[in-house]
Amino acid sequence: MKMHEDDLLELLRSKEQSASHYIHGQLGYEREASMREYHRQPYGNEEPGWSQIVASDVSDSVEWILPALLKTFTSTDKAVSFEPNTAADVKGADQATDSCNYVFYKQNNGFLILYTALKDMLTIKNCAVMWRKEDTETVSSVPFKGATAEMLAMMLQEAEDSEIESATPGPIMGQDGQPQLDEMGQPVTVYTGRMKKTEKRSIVKVEAFSPEDLLVDRDWNTPLLADCPYVARLIRVTLSDLKLMGYKDVEASDLRASDQGNLTNRLTRTNQLESSQTADFGENQSDDDSMATGWLRME
Repeated sequence: MKMHEDDLLELLRSKEQSASHYIHGQLGYEREASMREYHRQPYGNEEPGWSQIVASDVSDSVEWILPALLKTFTSTDKAVSFEPNTAADVKGADQATDSCNYVFYKQNNGFLILYTALKDMLTIKNCAVMWRKEDTETVSSVPFKGATAEMLAMMLQEAEDSEIESATPGPIMGQDGQPQLDEMGQPVTVYTGRMKKTEKRSIVKVEAFSPEDLLVDRDWNTPLLADCPYVARLIRVTLSDLKLMGYKDVEASDLRASDQGNLTNRLTRTNQLESSQTADFGENQSDDDSMATGWLRME
């Protein structure tokens, strides 16, 4: 029997709250301590007249290990290699290898993704990387010269999502310096201008993001998330971002309100910090509805 949407929403909300309390609570304390040690911040037990030196062991170890790890993954030009099981799989495996490496290193900055993920792993216990398909639009302006009205109509028909930016009419001049005439004895008019073309294509977006924005079921104890009962990512977006993603029914007021809900979950450790951050977020909100910001939770 299909679950009702209200029941599903309540189930997801309870899963999110349980994961948030762990990620932003117990684990949050540990991550905060790790970052303080990495940045050599004071221990908190300093006394006047005694040494104020903070050891750099953590940052030294991270920066010493990081290049070796990066070399392990980037010493070849292949981020991944597929091995065929049979002779018939050889061509497909080669194509899969080339495609994935093109996506990782050409469509995306593969080195920076690895650097960010490994740095997070070494400093705050784990890392988070996500891939998704993303629709992009490339707008170009193409000049044309000496095009008749029929040619312009054909150009617009062949190129979808294109339009004429400018078109200046003018006659075709013959060698005698006189306008050429058509069968009706009228001057032949041609156009010179520019046509705007919008090309749409789908790309695979790979990005490393902050592990504190990754919510995982608190009882899950393996790094493999394929079978995890609850996984979510928090993404800070604008209303324009949501429209491009296909979410047409979200209002600016809904997005601004999501700031408060996620902020409460993320900053429950310190009431004073929570109140100051809430004020900061409110001040940073734009009056322009298209630039209203908030949180999208991808579950």
